[in-house]
Amino acid sequence: MIQINNYFFEPTKFEKKYREIGNTQRSFSGKVHTQNINKYYNFQLKIEGLSPSMFGNLLYLLSLNRGEDPSNLTLLDNEGNEYTVIIPINGVNYDREEGEEETYYWEMEMWEVI
Repeated sequence: MIQINNYFFEPTKFEKKYREIGNTQRSFSGKVHTQNINKYYNFQLKIEGLSPSMFGNLLYLLSLNRGEDPSNLTLLDNEGNEYTVIIPINGVNYDREEGEEETYYWEMEMWEVI
């Protein structure tokens, strides 16, 4: 179970990937030099079988991260670690699921704020 701001979700898939921004070069003598500019986590989240109210909660969280006065979100992962995150442009994919019941799926990418 994960928490985004004050909302709890049970994801179908949750991945945390460590990212580094920088470059690595080799000198003429063969020695390797690495410059790290930034290090951050990238999160991939998928939730299936969302009720309309939980789907609305995710749309609300998305609206907090957009608009005239955007704010960062707080992610608490299943290991108890807390991260400040944003949702990048084109970082969300959602739609209604097939079937008689009104359920939705939600795929989202989040980046840690450095």
